This record gives sequence, C-alpha cells and structure tokens, in this order.
Amino acid sequence: MQAYDEHGVTQTVDFCYGEVEEIPINTDLDAILEMNRRVWQWVYQPPNKDLDGFMCRCIIACWIFCPPLREYTQTDIAARFGKKKQSLNRWIVAFKRELPEVGQHLQHTKI
Repeated sequence: MQAYDEHGVTQTVDFCYGEVEEIPINTDLDAILEMNRRVWQWVYQPPNKDLDGFMCRCIIACWIFCPPLREYTQTDIAARFGKKKQSLNRWIVAFKRELPEVGQHLQHTKI
C-alpha cells in the first residue's frame, strides 16, 4: 500500500490484527498494566534532560516489547540504532537492577 507523509509517497502495510494474542481471562490485567507503567516510568525518568540516555532506554524498551527485535544481540541492536554496545549495556544493567522481575525473563539481553 502507499500513503503520503511529509516527504511524499511512502510504503505502508496494514496492521495484522489476527496476529495479536488475546489476553487470557484469568490474567491479572492490573498487574500487567502496573508492570507496563513501571517500565515506561523507567524509560522516562523525569526530569528527563539526558536525551541520549532517554534514547537508549527507549531502544531497550522496544527491544523488550517488540519480538522481531529480540533476535538481535546487544551489538546488533546498538548498531541498528547508531549506538555503541557500551551505551546500551549501562542501561540494560540499570533496567535489570530496577526491574529484576522483568529482567530475569529477558534471555535476549544477556550480558
């Protein structure tokens, strides 16, 4: 498909709603939302004056939540976003320290 943006014609794809997993009825939605809130609060860290740190934390959040990105190593994901592995590694360590209950399940972020 084609659409238009500020640069003219751009390629687009329809969102595949059929691939979205439904949350089982017995799932504690409040706990899921609270964990999600904590992750995004970690990303933002007000007052947010360090934009490079903010960018690294955003990359890590995407790496955590976007399954297609999980196949990349730390070196690959850093290069993909124009960063150095050491820049991301600092924030991965901080993430695992602040949110250990999430970090322990992230096999793709092994240091």
